[in-house]
Amino acid sequence: MRWRHEERSQDSILRHPADSDAWKSFDILHPGFSREPRNVRLGLASDGINPFGNMSVSYSTWPVIVNELQELWHYGVETFDASKKENFCMHAALLWTINDFPAYSNLSGWSTKGAMACPSCIEETPSTRLKYGRKFSYMGAHRFLPMNHKWRENKSSFDGKLEKRFAPKKMSGDDVFNQLQMLQHVIFDIEGKTKDNLNACRDLKEMGIRKDLHPTQKDGKWFYLAACYTLSSEEKTKICKFLKSVKVPVGYSSNISRCVSVKECKINGLRSHDSHILLEKILPMAIRGVVPNNVYDAITELSIFRELCSKVLKKEALERLESQIVITLCKLERIFPLAFFDVMVHLIVHLATEAKIAGLVQYRWMYPIER
Repeated sequence: MRWRHEERSQDSILRHPADSDAWKSFDILHPGFSREPRNVRLGLASDGINPFGNMSVSYSTWPVIVNELQELWHYGVETFDASKKENFCMHAALLWTINDFPAYSNLSGWSTKGAMACPSCIEETPSTRLKYGRKFSYMGAHRFLPMNHKWRENKSSFDGKLEKRFAPKKMSGDDVFNQLQMLQHVIFDIEGKTKDNLNACRDLKEMGIRKDLHPTQKDGKWFYLAACYTLSSEEKTKICKFLKSVKVPVGYSSNISRCVSVKECKINGLRSHDSHILLEKILPMAIRGVVPNNVYDAITELSIFRELCSKVLKKEALERLESQIVITLCKLERIFPLAFFDVMVHLIVHLATEAKIAGLVQYRWMYPIER
């Protein structure tokens, strides 16, 4: 800790949480705390645990720590420094929380469902309630494009409207605090169901976009065309056989081949870290030559996660990723059904910005906690 205090990077490269904007801003706001290098900045990891090891029941336990954090901040605790053979008063501050998105709601009080599910965009969250899909779609990545970008004028490929608005304003710490004072919960059920179906096509027709996928009705029956990303049985089998053959080093991920059923063309039992590995490294190889080029390009561009999760980050690279992520999401919005764009897809647009503020991703993700 003392070494990090003395040798902290002064360039634009992020190597440690101490290089993040959040850490540096905290030092400016609380110089007395930062002058003592032995004071501790905490990241509180919060995840429900099942105390009896029976995952078939819904009972879980959530530890709540408040009084101890207040004591550590206001009064500190006497601590022994083994290197100097002396006692000192150590203070601690909670700088981050580490949690999955549903737990974000429990910790912050902000509802992560419904029309304002994005805690960064808040009341400007780009959300639409689908008439036939009966869930919220969080399309609208073209709002984050530069004002002169040609896709802002393209109504038919996105939500049927010209986009003239600026990107949602980035919230300051004061904005967040004020928002908590007037917090209102808006809760809707966004339980995941099949995304590509008749109702998805009817929603496209309702919004007047992607006319080639609009359904038709004849003799009381609905008919609709398969989308460009829809796989045949043979193509599904080909991808599943590839995934079944994948071998990974011990500890790299779960044994993904065990999660694949070639006969049923299904993938079950992946943990969140496995899905991360699948999206970053394996899926681009599995779908190569199987899906159309525009679908392949859009999906493989999500390999930005690999760069975003690097052990060292340059701020210039993060600024480039901020722009690149918006373009990638816009490409996805021109291809996939409206219901695909739940709030988790929308949150991708904020990841590079959050890395600039909070620092390296591997210090803040849930994977070690879940393991």
